[in-house]
Amino acid sequence: MLMMNVDYVSKLLAIAQNDENVEAVFVRISQTMLQKLDVLGTLQNRQLAKMCYVDASTISRFIKYLGFDHYAEFKAYFQDYQANRGLSYYFDFKAWQDRYELIESAKKSLDATYQMLKEDTLNQVLTCIEKHTEILLCGDRYAQLVAEDFQLKLLSLGHYAKTYKDVTLQQEQLYKSSGLMILFSATVNLGKSTLKLASQYGWEIIIITRNKEASSLADICLLYDDTNLSTWTLHSVNDRFCMQAVIDQLVYLLAKKKLQNLQ
Repeated sequence: MLMMNVDYVSKLLAIAQNDENVEAVFVRISQTMLQKLDVLGTLQNRQLAKMCYVDASTISRFIKYLGFDHYAEFKAYFQDYQANRGLSYYFDFKAWQDRYELIESAKKSLDATYQMLKEDTLNQVLTCIEKHTEILLCGDRYAQLVAEDFQLKLLSLGHYAKTYKDVTLQQEQLYKSSGLMILFSATVNLGKSTLKLASQYGWEIIIITRNKEASSLADICLLYDDTNLSTWTLHSVNDRFCMQAVIDQLVYLLAKKKLQNLQ
């Protein structure tokens, strides 16, 4: 069954970078597909095979590895991607006065986010991080970049956390053990299946989001501002900046605490 809420583009990226340690032909196919995202939804199986220098049966095998039941599902997904999540989804230029609007909107959201985040709640998150040895950072799309940045900053402060670009790999970790999962997701729509698994396998859950309804899905929910979002482009910019501001405040408080303990 076709799942539009699965981020298959991120899965393609993971395969292209060989994060999944797959066979070389799959790496090559995924790299070609990423270069042709704008036309994937228009291609027949044999056309795509020719483009990737493989036979049609190899494409079919790769499509199933991605998670599609058949080629028609794959094609429908990328038709939807181009229509609703391609360039037009983010860059609605006509709605802007000028490029400074991006910065001005982000500044307002960052100020509002700082007011929303209470130090007591941030310290609760730090307690969770210090308590757990198994920490998993999960993100979707640009939120994964923030998760990776948080991973490096936590490591510099003595806390090892795992993170994976591919949602499938993220979810596989939830089966293997339990601990603390931190989900970075603007709306939590793409993260619902991950949250369900984390809850099922006994993980403590923290969500960093602008979705106020997500509080019921987590042990701790860190909310950031969602008011300065007149266009889809501002959504993507503000979400990334606000998530970054949240983790940087956590890192600041954690570093401050460690320095105090050394004195």
